[in-house]
Formats: sequence, structure tokens, C-alpha cells
Amino acid sequence: TVIRVEWCKTYARAMRWEEEVSLVKEEMRRCLVSLEHNAIQWDNRREYEGPMARGSAEGKEEWTSLGSYVGPFSVGTDSFHKEGIRAYAYSQAALYRSLASRFRRLW
Repeated sequence: TVIRVEWCKTYARAMRWEEEVSLVKEEMRRCLVSLEHNAIQWDNRREYEGPMARGSAEGKEEWTSLGSYVGPFSVGTDSFHKEGIRAYAYSQAALYRSLASRFRRLW
């Protein structure tokens, strides 16, 4: 009976570890999906269409459609500003894709 009890404890421990492994694999999968989603979001932000692109936000405060305060805009709408937005969005998308690629190699 002592051996049976020990076997049951060991079996339960093994089952818990199997569950933990499956949970970690799912967490890793979700992490990769999330990183790719963030990269796509930044790809979509390359062409800025906010209030400054419309030329209506010079020095004004701005709120998002969800009611979040963005802050006062005081930067111009010239080509340098648009180029900066594109460059930043490109670098952020590349960063998220690089993280996803690195995680795939490590895992």
C-alpha cells in the first residue's frame, strides 16, 4: 500500500507537469500572435491620418475616439513630420517582428 500511495503521488505530479508544459506552449503561441498583431498595428500607422494630418490640430488639445486624452499638438504637418512618423512606425513594426523571430528561434 505504501508503494501504491507513492505511485499515485508521482503520477499526480507528472500530470501536473504535463499540464504546465501545455500551458507554457499556449502562452508562447499567444505571445507570438500578440507580437505579430502589434507589428501589423504599427504597419497601419505608417500613414498618419490624425488631427495634424488634417491640419486642424495646431496647438489644440485632442481626444481619441475612446475618450482618452492625447495632449496638445504643436508640431507641423509638413513632410518632415510625416517622414518621421513613417520611420518611427517602421522601426516599431521591425522591432516587434524581430522579437517574434528571436523568440521562435529560442523556443
